[in-house]
Amino acid sequence: MHDTPRKAFVSDRQDGRFVDTAGFVHAFIKSHRPKLAFDPEMDAREFPAWRERLRKKVLELMAFPEVVRQPAPKRVGVEQRAGYQLQCWEIYPEPHCVVSLSDAGPRWYERPVARAGGPVFPGLQRQQRRNGR
Repeated sequence: MHDTPRKAFVSDRQDGRFVDTAGFVHAFIKSHRPKLAFDPEMDAREFPAWRERLRKKVLELMAFPEVVRQPAPKRVGVEQRAGYQLQCWEIYPEPHCVVSLSDAGPRWYERPVARAGGPVFPGLQRQQRRNGR
């Protein structure tokens, strides 16, 4: 946690209004209850309808763009090792985005499939050692 105390927003004005945006936003949020706020007193039968309204509003506010179909994952390299092979792959989860990963598997292994083990992410062990894991 942070050792610095939280900032308390206090207006210097007699009418309690804020000149700075952060103070205004803090006071506004504190004094307004969201239309779709969770009500702990809500009847359990009302919960599914509330959850659906909330889901629709979140999707609207997030304004997710329609994502066009991306290329299939592409194997960009294979390195034979003792008893296994290390494959390098690129996957394309979003437009303008590429994720590289390495995958270790048996010599007969051709493409990523559900199996024991898992992908090897470049730099992960180095990062874990840096974080003391």
